[in-house]
Amino acid sequence: MRLHYLDQAPDVFLVSTRKETRVPLPANIPTLYALEDHVPAAELANEGTTLIIGKQNLATPLGLECFKHIVYLNTVHHAYPRISSKAPPPEGHVKPEDFEHHRNSMLNLPIYHQINHVAVLAGAAEESPALIIQPGPSMDIEFIRSMADRCVTIAIGRTLPRLLENGIVPDIIYQQDTSRNSWEVSFGALHGRSLGSILVANPVGYIHKYISCFSKIYKSWNFFPFEADSFPHVIHSIAPSTTTGAVSLALHLKCNPIIFHGGDFGSLLPEGPPAPGVYFSRMIEEEGLYVVRPMPHLAFSIVIVESDGRSINTSPDYLSASQWIKRTALTLKETSPGLRIYDHSATGLLTVSSVIEPFLPEALDGRTRRLERREYSVPFHWVDFVRELVRRYTSIRRILANTGRTPDISLVNPYNSIYTGMPGFSTKPFTLSPEEAATATARADEVLAILHEILAGSGQS
Repeated sequence: MRLHYLDQAPDVFLVSTRKETRVPLPANIPTLYALEDHVPAAELANEGTTLIIGKQNLATPLGLECFKHIVYLNTVHHAYPRISSKAPPPEGHVKPEDFEHHRNSMLNLPIYHQINHVAVLAGAAEESPALIIQPGPSMDIEFIRSMADRCVTIAIGRTLPRLLENGIVPDIIYQQDTSRNSWEVSFGALHGRSLGSILVANPVGYIHKYISCFSKIYKSWNFFPFEADSFPHVIHSIAPSTTTGAVSLALHLKCNPIIFHGGDFGSLLPEGPPAPGVYFSRMIEEEGLYVVRPMPHLAFSIVIVESDGRSINTSPDYLSASQWIKRTALTLKETSPGLRIYDHSATGLLTVSSVIEPFLPEALDGRTRRLERREYSVPFHWVDFVRELVRRYTSIRRILANTGRTPDISLVNPYNSIYTGMPGFSTKPFTLSPEEAATATARADEVLAILHEILAGSGQS
């Protein structure tokens, strides 16, 4: 997709896709936010989105919003699925399941009966204020302490060490990231300490390592084929942002108002460029226009000078999260007009060209804090599932060791996780290099060892 926003036509977007060229649309934020709903996902994924914008327009609030939103579209739909083994593949592409995810899912099996489903928390904090605590530079312990008795506190996992250091135990901890490092940063200092908090987490995270630390654990969604409980998908989020999942959780709880705290999505610069606009090295100038093309990676910083003169140093992943939240808030204004969303941060990025308002204490007047800690119990019969995995992995390992070729059965989830990070992966059999064959075989051995151990622990070996 290509979006033209030219100085000579500041009231018009010209949008080009595979099917249509330079379609004129009203230049406004609702139109901008609706673009991804009307362009095929495969086109956004494979070709990305290019912004061609006039120099004058880029310095306007709408022009800056165009830039931010194109960064969001390219990060979420085009770049991140390509660079992360943990993200779903781009539309029309294939990718093996992440091996760390698969390994964790196996280790979580013996404790699965202790894990609740987040869907049962629907409306569990209806009309209660929610404070979403984020680990930005403006995270303020005293502000959080003053709000803890008035709001349901939902803490992003990485904020937990600092909260606990200051004697604050949040009601809910939301952990979307599944990497070992992220879980160790969030929970490594607990050392088995038991909190009264609820943990809501991705079911392929390190739940097995920290299950004793929380009063209740809720999985964000179902994962295994044997899960007979049927729930709607209630956590809507984007990679690589945990905050977007926390927003979905607060909405699912039916909290009102929702207050973001510490969500700077970057940092304020004491001194920045003098004029409103965007300053980063990958924006090029062509024939008097600025052009922003899809980027193959996300490792670069962006300086945005807002129309009021604030200079914000940010990045593609931060902009993606803030744009998703702003887009969600605009939609909710139509569907849930009584819902109020506030921001309490240094940058105020969420409030720029947005229906999200700066927080004022009177926003909590007349509100009461409440949270129902619900649970449910469903027996999970996973032994036959594990036995089938053992049978198939044993066959896969034998073929790999004997031929160095990928057996057909190993090319589908979850077995294809043994090929994580191998560039030649395909849905058709392919030959592995000696190093790749050794890695795949070692991973199969590791999974088999885990499966045999959990079967022995269940008395079903």
